Amino acid sequence: MKYALVLLPLFCLADAQSAPNFCSNMTYVLLCENLEIGDKAFQICATNPDNNPLIYGITGENSHYFNVNSSTGYVTIKSYLNRENMGNFDVTLSITDQIHDPITKQFTIIVNDANDNPPIFNGVPYIKDVLEDVSNWTEIFRVNVTDLDLPSPIYLSITEVIPDDSKNRGLFAIQNNGSVRLNGALDYNSKGPNYRLKIFAEDSSVSSCHPPKALNATTFLVINVEDVRNLDPVFYNTPYLTSVEENTPEGTSVFQVHAVDGDKGINDEIFFSINESNWNGLFRIDESSGIIYVNGSIDREELLDIKTVVKLKIKAEENHPSVSGMPGQAFTYVNITITDINDNKPIFYSCLSVISCNFSQEENTFVGEIEEHSVSGISVKNLTIVARDLDKDENAIFKLELQGPDADAFSVRPSEVSGSSQVDIVAKNQNAIDYEENTVMFVQIIASDPKSTGDCCSTATVTIHVLDMNDNIPTFANDTYTLYVKEHSDNNTVIAVITATDPDTADQGKLTYRLEPKSITKYFDVNQATGVIFVKNKELLDREKFPDFIATLQAIDTSNKIGSTAIELILEDINDNYPRISRDQYTPFVKEGPGEHVEIKIEATDRDDPNTNNSVIRYGIIPSDYSSNFSIDPITGFLTNNGTLYRENINPALNGTIHLNVSACDLGVPSLCSFVSVVINVEDINNNDPVFFADLYNFTVPESEPGAYVGIVRAQDPDQTEINNRISFSFSRGNVGKFIIKTSKAKDNQGYTGNISVAQDVSLDYEEQKEIILSVIASDGERTAEATVNIIVTDVNDEPPKLDATTLQDVSVKENKSTLGIVREIIGTDKDTNHSLVYQMVSTAQCKCNVGVNDTVCRDWFYLNPNGSVIVNESSVIDYEECHQVIMKVKVVDILTEKGVNHSETGTLIINIQDINDNAPVITVKDNVFVVVPEAAKKDDLVTSLFAKDRDSGVNKIIEFEIPKIEFISTDGNTLPKIGSFSVRTTVDNNIYEGSVRIATTLDSELKGKYRLTIIAKDMGEPSLSSTAEIEIFTVDTSYRVGLEFTTPVEEVEKNFNSIKAALNTATQASVHVVDIFPKDQTQRNKIQSVMEAYFVYLNGTAISPNNVISILQSDQAAFIELGQYGLWYISVLGTTAPPENQIYFFVIAGLVVFCIVIFSIMVTALVCTRKSFKRKLKASDALRSAVLITPGNLQTGPVVPGTNQYTMDGANPVLNMKFDTPADLGFDEENSSSDRASFSSLDLNVDMEMTDKDTAPMMIIQEEDEECNIKEPHYIEPLSAALAQHKNKEPETTMQFINPTLDTTDL
Repeated sequence: MKYALVLLPLFCLADAQSAPNFCSNMTYVLLCENLEIGDKAFQICATNPDNNPLIYGITGENSHYFNVNSSTGYVTIKSYLNRENMGNFDVTLSITDQIHDPITKQFTIIVNDANDNPPIFNGVPYIKDVLEDVSNWTEIFRVNVTDLDLPSPIYLSITEVIPDDSKNRGLFAIQNNGSVRLNGALDYNSKGPNYRLKIFAEDSSVSSCHPPKALNATTFLVINVEDVRNLDPVFYNTPYLTSVEENTPEGTSVFQVHAVDGDKGINDEIFFSINESNWNGLFRIDESSGIIYVNGSIDREELLDIKTVVKLKIKAEENHPSVSGMPGQAFTYVNITITDINDNKPIFYSCLSVISCNFSQEENTFVGEIEEHSVSGISVKNLTIVARDLDKDENAIFKLELQGPDADAFSVRPSEVSGSSQVDIVAKNQNAIDYEENTVMFVQIIASDPKSTGDCCSTATVTIHVLDMNDNIPTFANDTYTLYVKEHSDNNTVIAVITATDPDTADQGKLTYRLEPKSITKYFDVNQATGVIFVKNKELLDREKFPDFIATLQAIDTSNKIGSTAIELILEDINDNYPRISRDQYTPFVKEGPGEHVEIKIEATDRDDPNTNNSVIRYGIIPSDYSSNFSIDPITGFLTNNGTLYRENINPALNGTIHLNVSACDLGVPSLCSFVSVVINVEDINNNDPVFFADLYNFTVPESEPGAYVGIVRAQDPDQTEINNRISFSFSRGNVGKFIIKTSKAKDNQGYTGNISVAQDVSLDYEEQKEIILSVIASDGERTAEATVNIIVTDVNDEPPKLDATTLQDVSVKENKSTLGIVREIIGTDKDTNHSLVYQMVSTAQCKCNVGVNDTVCRDWFYLNPNGSVIVNESSVIDYEECHQVIMKVKVVDILTEKGVNHSETGTLIINIQDINDNAPVITVKDNVFVVVPEAAKKDDLVTSLFAKDRDSGVNKIIEFEIPKIEFISTDGNTLPKIGSFSVRTTVDNNIYEGSVRIATTLDSELKGKYRLTIIAKDMGEPSLSSTAEIEIFTVDTSYRVGLEFTTPVEEVEKNFNSIKAALNTATQASVHVVDIFPKDQTQRNKIQSVMEAYFVYLNGTAISPNNVISILQSDQAAFIELGQYGLWYISVLGTTAPPENQIYFFVIAGLVVFCIVIFSIMVTALVCTRKSFKRKLKASDALRSAVLITPGNLQTGPVVPGTNQYTMDGANPVLNMKFDTPADLGFDEENSSSDRASFSSLDLNVDMEMTDKDTAPMMIIQEEDEECNIKEPHYIEPLSAALAQHKNKEPETTMQFINPTLDTTDL
């Protein structure tokens, strides 16, 4: 007691002090993430009415960020804040006055963003291939830029474009959304094949934390231009001129054309074809090489209409169509001159003159006439003979002669023809021309070409009719006269005066003159009176066409007698024809270099008289550029080069051609000259090595920049043709695989450039190699040159961190909470010395889960600390049965990276969840009721099956069934152990284990009751888990055995066994278990031959008594008739012993006595039965009204007692679960009604029920029951069943049931 008195003042003192409190505003604070260590964060505010000194503190998981002054409450920064890792978090503030218990408060820290992260280019390096024909303002690339800070605008710009020239400035544009667009047009040939864009990204400096500053980053975008098919092929070394002799064999090569693809970056294959020709079919072209071949027979004479020049229009077409879908093609012309050979014989034609002859129809027979005794030289009249040779120049000269029976009397003029001429037959021997001897004379004109190697000759047959004449005719002094006159003499020029004499005096001075044939009078004429021969048309006197004329000068007397003389008019030559050069142009081809010569003969002819200086030709070269390199023989016309020709000495603009002007002049007075162009094509050969502009190139390149531009080397080849001077660059030694070199034509067309850049998949490392020496080869395909490239690698802090692969090996973690804490330490490395590594998840964890399980369930089982520790999340439960594997994608980030990728490649950590035996098998029973007929059962018969499944895996899910306990419960309640009566066999199918319960021994058929089996399903895990199930197997004893007696023998019954069994099954709706079929001894009055013993059992285990079997079969007329057809005669009860035949009368008498007693008992108990029946109906009515009114909310829930409506928890049947209204008891029961209410089983017969609301529901009409009180009560409808039936608005179904006395509902 005294101690209590001492302590009392202390308690009073404590009660007098007040506890401190936090200020009301101490809920959260905003802090900038760029606060330095030691900066003030905030001050803990608290009040203490007693002004006692307070001690301040901060605790919690995130308290390590702060230091707190325990006396003042000032809080300073201890560790750097990072909003990007943790934007807000909670700490616990505490205050104490050291008198009261400490007071705590949860306090929220909100981290404000500071602009401390520069923009990040994602997905670098940036390399894009772009077609050159992409349209203007097309997006060609999209840059992905992010900022770890809070969202703010990022401004993008292009600060540099390489190559840097006027064509490329402004060629590209970038928008702030990262879209890089083309701001012009690309051209692979003229602008270049690649570009490097330097992209600058700068964020905004908007931030609530000071000082605000804008951060930036740069990267490079390499754009490779892909050449597209948009240019046609190009022919070179044009124009194309050549010649070929007629009759050149088919397949002979004539000429070759050359073309290349205009798209230099593609260089597509070119195919050649002849598009059109002025004379089809003579030539073909090889589609690949461009060589033109003779394709048919060439006859120059057939080509006179086209002046023997075949023009071919050649098409060069690329193998692939252009981007527009049209073929890429170009056209040029090849002129082929057909030269003559002597392949034509002279031919005769019927024409009045050469000029008027169309030479369309060859003629070999002619008819003329001549007067008798015509003097020599007189032409046969009416002849229209023209001879012609289609060849040219010397090949056209042929001879004429006469043959035939009268050839001696005539001669032919002219005897030699060049090209074509009119042919006359003149008299040679006038005495042979005698009308009296021959009225008709025959000659043959033979035209022969002595130089022809083939068919040389033609023959014309001439029929000459001789005319009868007077004897005296005018005569001339000479038979023939040869007259000379210069060609083109003026009109009326007198050539000669020739007169005739006639002995007839009547004709003296009266002769008239004329020239024959009449066609001669176009050129010459004669004065009819004087015989003066003169020029009539000077223009027609062309010696080169007609060097001489044969005419007949006739003198006609008065009696029209004609005397004649032959006149040969020979035209004397004047120099009136220029030399004619055989070709319009000479285009020889010669390769450059020693040993190659130009040998070409310039051929010219002059139509003037070959025997005069007018036709003598001298050749010369008109002075011009490069003419001194050639000389020509003035007489033969052979043109040759004076020395070695080098194409490189020719002006490149001339494309390898030398143009000479060659003259051909005759020696006439005045001299006449003609000129021809000789175009000498000097073909380029590859005889020059490429030459670098410098022997050594020095470049610098930053490390860690794939695709970075290094520099340009340049070389040229003195050869003039592209096929020989096109240069390609390559590396021969050094770190070749790290660099690429792209060849392109120099912009000034002076050689080629090699653009050196770092390979797209290579990142140079300054730490590994600081200087690289490369050897660059320039090759024109045959010849090479070499230069040295020295590359200095500049250092950049760009090494990405790497994950240690050994720390990413699979790890196993047991399920549940068997494993806690750190399961793996992930380690990363970085070659850079100034690095700070932070470990991050690339994405949420992935799960491999079982079927039906959401694959997100395992995402929070583990988490990754920034220091690389993988830790089990204690707030979650790892369950192997849900997911068996967790896959974490991780990376390590170097937050100090200056350039390039700041993180490692993604690593994969696979966490395998190990199963532990944490799930017991789950047992499923196939049926609810199991029945066995001991007498019919055999060993190993299947009684039922149980199924079990275990959610574990491996050995943990293997299940074995066991029966540790078997009991037999008889109908009187006694329990007997029956171990060994049944066995269980375990099988498995698709991970579901089946326990087949089978009979192990012969069962006792006299036992009445059921077997209770305890079955265990246990797994093989360690420790083993198990589940237990109890099943009850009801037995059917021998009292239910029924004997079916047949009038047919056993064999017949066995034959119809299936039909009999089916009929019995259909009639009784029960399973028929046949025990035996045996013959029966026959007596004189007994028809029975065989007996079938069987049991009839319903699916619920209830067996049908023999009497009920008889009743059922008797009531089913169809079954009764069918079974009678199979010989069924009698149904006996085999379960009881039949009385001897001599006791029948005794039982009859005893039965009558008992019958009287029973009648009396019925009458006595009728009133009692009637009263009790009425009471039951009344109670049922009350129950029905209550059941109708009851709501589902009032229903009792919980496990029920099997076979009853009674619940195991407090309460009873939902119909009876109500307060009893004692005044509502009608008092029909003399006993205490409380005894009725003590039972809550709706299956009991004597249940008193009272209505709570007497007038709230209409009275239900109960079906009338039989009021007789028999010993065996009839089946009736329970109040609960009636109530539920009424609640569902259904009429009760009428059913037939057979009760097994040994089996009550409670047992079921």
